[in-house]
Amino acid sequence: SHFFDAENGRAIEDRRLTLRVEDARTALARPGRAYDLIISEPSNPWTSGEANLFTAEFYAHAAQRLRPGGLMTQWFHLYDMDTETFSLALRTFSSVFPSVSVWSLGDGDVAFIGRDSHLQPNPTGLELRLKRPAVATAMKGLGIASAKDLYGLLIFGERQTPIVAGTGRMHRDRQPLLERLAAWARFHGNGLQLWPGFNRPS
Repeated sequence: SHFFDAENGRAIEDRRLTLRVEDARTALARPGRAYDLIISEPSNPWTSGEANLFTAEFYAHAAQRLRPGGLMTQWFHLYDMDTETFSLALRTFSSVFPSVSVWSLGDGDVAFIGRDSHLQPNPTGLELRLKRPAVATAMKGLGIASAKDLYGLLIFGERQTPIVAGTGRMHRDRQPLLERLAAWARFHGNGLQLWPGFNRPS
């Protein structure tokens, strides 16, 4: 953690932090406290043992542990990826969360953000939060100085996401399609380009 002190503000030393070293999926499956935010950033889905952190069942466990209006964020990638595999991952995530959008993280990485209901954009409130000194400092390093900068990272909004996700099979514990398809896409060296025409808030 200390290798990233400059980026995370020495978070490991924050008294509000409770560090638990255990299997996150098992922890979420057990009854326990509810969260405002759950962030899942495992390794690539073709890696052995990682695909079970992209299943509908895993997302269902996470959804049960979110407070009303809470957010689930899932990292995914576009490099070594193809349309079929990306849509499968997004469709599986969207099968649990009614409201889903996709955001750019730069360098071929994206975030699926899901919640239990529609999130009404609030640029004015966002601008005020971005002006808080600690937030402004953190966002400056990411090149984000305004709500416009942040909304510029939106790739698919709530209306576009179902179109991209499409219909069909999903990645499940007993049918781990993503693990096979992701390995296939990587073998072929594909790189997915998301079309800019969808890059607008909804």
